[in-house]
Amino acid sequence: MKKSIFASVAVAALMAAGAASAAGNSSTVNQSGTGQTATVEQSLGSNGLSTIDQTGTGQVADVTQGVTPGADHNTSDIDQAGAGNLADVSQDGTWSSSDIDQANSGNKAYVTQVGTGLAVGDVNEAVIDQLGSIDATATIQQTGYGNFASSVQGATGLTNSATMTGNNNTSFIRQNTGAPIGDTPNNSATLTVVGDNNYSEIFQGEGTPSAHDNTATVEQLADGNFSYVYQNGVSGLAEVKQTTDGNTSTVSQLAGSTNAQAFVTQ
Repeated sequence: MKKSIFASVAVAALMAAGAASAAGNSSTVNQSGTGQTATVEQSLGSNGLSTIDQTGTGQVADVTQGVTPGADHNTSDIDQAGAGNLADVSQDGTWSSSDIDQANSGNKAYVTQVGTGLAVGDVNEAVIDQLGSIDATATIQQTGYGNFASSVQGATGLTNSATMTGNNNTSFIRQNTGAPIGDTPNNSATLTVVGDNNYSEIFQGEGTPSAHDNTATVEQLADGNFSYVYQNGVSGLAEVKQTTDGNTSTVSQLAGSTNAQAFVTQ
């Protein structure tokens, strides 16, 4: 039986404590299948929008938006199909958005976005696509304003995380998006940004979906840096650390390479 909840009693109860200052929040939950769980809290912010669509079996979605006064105009969209997927979103800035799409089974997506409280809005954006993956984990954490992070995973057992503190940073992580269902590449990507106006790409198995056991770690600890890591071989290791401003690094570990290692410090 399909259930549709709009401004439901459960959500209203969670909002009651902040009713004096919260206004215009909207929550829509659509569930079909078996054993779905959706929890939405919109307590002190205003004009928040949360949409959760769950089909299949045993999906879990948890959305917390605007739990401090002034955390307004945040948007969360979660679509889950398959079985046993988990999506967890926490947004406490203004004008931030999160979009999570999950299919198959056992995927985990975590989004945390904290703004600066600027009147002009924080406008952080996180996108996680796990439509082709199984048992994959993606984590995005953004603090500041004007940040954008995207994660796309297309195989089994992949992990990635992007943690960005600062303003106007951009991250793209793509892992084995063309791999056949059931492939287990075991690729891992980690991005840490502390600064402003940085840009990072980590692509693993994009030119060669069978690329596996690669590890990429990127640290951008200054401003205006560009980092590009492309891993299409086997058991590659790439470590990039940028601690001064205005640098560009490109690491390409090509198809056919094995046990390649690259270490870049700028």
